[in-house]
Amino acid sequence: MEFKGRLAYYAHSVRKYNSKEEQEHLKYLQRIFPGTVICPNNNLGELGSIEPYLDVVSKMDILFVAEYFDWIGTGVRREIKEARRYKIPIYVLRKENDELVLRKLKRVKPLKLLSKFTAFSANIEVYS
Repeated sequence: MEFKGRLAYYAHSVRKYNSKEEQEHLKYLQRIFPGTVICPNNNLGELGSIEPYLDVVSKMDILFVAEYFDWIGTGVRREIKEARRYKIPIYVLRKENDELVLRKLKRVKPLKLLSKFTAFSANIEVYS
C-alpha cells in the first residue's frame, strides 16, 4: 500500500493512551508511512475540547483509525467526520491473524447506545 502525503493522524480512544497497543500501532504506522504520524497523546496532549484536535485532522493527508474492542467513541467518530469533510483518505488499523493491517474505511455504522455510561457508540465497516 502506497500513501500520498507527508502528514497522518492516528485517531484512537483515550483508553488506549500509554498502552502497549498504542505503542505497537505507532511503530507499525511509522514503519509503513513515510511522513510524520501525529499521535494526539504524544504530540498534542490535553487541549481541553475536541475542536483543536479536529483542526489538526483537517490539515492531515491521511487519517489512521484504531477501534477499541470493535467500537469507536464520539471523539474518533468526529475525527472521521472531519476527515471526510476535507476528503482525507481514512484507513482502519486492525489485527488480523496476529498481524496489523490497514483497511480502507467503508462507512461508520449507525449509532448504538450501549449504555448511558459509555461514549462508545459506533462500529466501523471496512473494505476487504
